[in-house]
Parts: sequence; C-alpha cells; structure tokens
Amino acid sequence: MYFSDEVMLIKEISIKNELNQYQTKLIETPVFANLKSVSSKEMANSGIAGHKAEGIVEVHSEDYNGEDLVKIIEQHKILEKGVYEVYRKYERIDTIELYLKEKVGL
Repeated sequence: MYFSDEVMLIKEISIKNELNQYQTKLIETPVFANLKSVSSKEMANSGIAGHKAEGIVEVHSEDYNGEDLVKIIEQHKILEKGVYEVYRKYERIDTIELYLKEKVGL
C-alpha cells in the first residue's frame, strides 16, 4: 500500500449568496490514494444497480469526510483524468474504498 496517487476529494455544499439564492460550491481536498480496478463481480453488481463501475480509490480513513466526488488529477492506467461520483463505500480498519462511476454534468 503505497498511497502514491494524488486525487482530490470533492464535497458539494450549498451556500446563500448576497441575492439570497442558493449556489453550489465545491470544496476540494487533496489526498494520497491507491487507484484500483474493479472486479468483474463488482462490474456485474454495479450494472444491476444501474451504475457503470469505473474504478476504486482507496484512501486513509482520516482523510475521508463524506465527500461524494473524486477528481483524478493525472491520467492513470486504471482511471482517466476527470471527476467521478462515489456510488458505494467499503470501510476497512484504517482505510476506505470509494467505488466510482462517471460523473455526468460537472
């Protein structure tokens, strides 16, 4: 476990502007992670649930604060550069695996 890939964990929050309207603001937190490919079983299960699994990002538990988006900063052999949505989480003792699908509209 090297945690040598830098990714951005992104949280979307709604804030009121000076016109009393809500706007979405993105809070980005850089963390080190392991990028993993999904198993064929996970691909099948995610397809049944209506998702297209793209990959897994494993981060230290203390780095994760409920973010629903992950930005891959540099092109990688497992995941292309871009923003992905977390559709499932798997918590281990000191790490958490974030299962990613393509984010549409960001």
